[in-house]
Amino acid sequence: MNTLVNNFTIYLLEKKLPFNNYITDQANVIHNKQLNKKMFIQTDSLEIEAGKVVILEKKIASPDWLDLLNNVIVQKESLDFEIRKDWSAILFLRLKEVNNTVAVTFGRMNGILEEKLVINDFGLITSKQIVDSSRIKFIKIQSFDEKQTKINKQSMRLLNDFKIMPSFEPSTIKGFNGNTQLLNRSLDIGGRSGLRINGKLDIRKHLLSLLEEILKAYFSHGIKEPRFKILDTVNIVSDSHVLKKLNEEFQKKLEIIFSGAKIDHNKMRNLSLVPNCDIPYENLKGFHITGIGMPTTSVYKELELIEIFEKVKLKISKHPSQDEIMKKLRNTRINCKSENSENDQFVSLYNSLCFEKTTAGVRYILSEGTWYSLNDDFYKQITETIDKVPITPVINYIDYDVKIHKDENKYNENLILKTNTIGLDCTKYKPTEEILKRSSISSQSNIELADVFKQEGDTIHFIHIKKRQTPAKPIIF
Repeated sequence: MNTLVNNFTIYLLEKKLPFNNYITDQANVIHNKQLNKKMFIQTDSLEIEAGKVVILEKKIASPDWLDLLNNVIVQKESLDFEIRKDWSAILFLRLKEVNNTVAVTFGRMNGILEEKLVINDFGLITSKQIVDSSRIKFIKIQSFDEKQTKINKQSMRLLNDFKIMPSFEPSTIKGFNGNTQLLNRSLDIGGRSGLRINGKLDIRKHLLSLLEEILKAYFSHGIKEPRFKILDTVNIVSDSHVLKKLNEEFQKKLEIIFSGAKIDHNKMRNLSLVPNCDIPYENLKGFHITGIGMPTTSVYKELELIEIFEKVKLKISKHPSQDEIMKKLRNTRINCKSENSENDQFVSLYNSLCFEKTTAGVRYILSEGTWYSLNDDFYKQITETIDKVPITPVINYIDYDVKIHKDENKYNENLILKTNTIGLDCTKYKPTEEILKRSSISSQSNIELADVFKQEGDTIHFIHIKKRQTPAKPIIF
């Protein structure tokens, strides 16, 4: 029996509900069978209480050129092709030691799992706990502009730690892919809500052992220091009371929008639409919103949120409840259409909403169904990290004399003369084009390597001199 698999995705689901509760109404289930627990080699730490295998089928849309040939060229005698189908599967597991349900999925899961029951940062948190920064293959970053709306999400390859996060922007890591060693195997893992696993595994022998390692890593979040140590400039809001209040206020705003006679820009303030799909921009053909009678768009700017909300408003009650509004927004899906229809992606309208609000002096951002707060401690975390680095004086610094040292340059000249060091102050270095390309740096500007240079044996010191103003006197460090 061949039980080897190359890639699959693991989701952690809320609670221990009946397995069918986790599948959306849009999923076409063609096979549904209770799991044979004896198929898997058990571990000392995990025991399967129950499980189910679900096989799903999806029709793949015909390519646009087929309609073109039928309508324009062939006309009377239509071209007839066999309907193509795509299959996917879910292996649900209820584990005795975990108060959640685990879903192991094969194939594409767009629109199949109930988004509200998926723990949406499981893949990201687990990846951070397992993958070292030096073994990252690519990273996805979400940046927010000054108005706190999502403006981009990009893949960045082969970057040094200092280049990973954008400067001067609130931003967060949405997911990444990296290599790690698990079960004595080299595996590529990554993701956001789901944890994608790439690497040949015998699923019968190794699945429970792999889940044991992954769940241990996830639940150690906040207790054990992660291997991936890049700081976010925004935090995921985890306080249940704050989350409850934010969700209530946002749902109240939606109720006001949909209960009024007219949807206008004033009601839509701080609310925008940002469909989250991973299709490269050059391959993106447009968007189609299902179930509300909107045509397929070919240009991103044609997706006007007010127009979409007006269409949604026609499909719900005149005075809808918050539950009715939320259900409609979650069930209304945006089809991100690719040049190849097999690569189309679906995202819910609700998870495509981006909203900002300020409460008690703290700015919060809702994006892809997740609430973030600006990380006011970001600067503090950086300074604390730097302060922990041991400093060994390599030269005897001279005192700063305001009568002699009119500026930093004069201080540097005097210091170099008295310490027998080499001055690099005002000496500019310009990297070659090859280095700039290899380091993914687009700037062509010159760089000042240091103010003072000193070599001790095999150790080279690049020393930067900065003047810090204090009430007493200027000092140099």
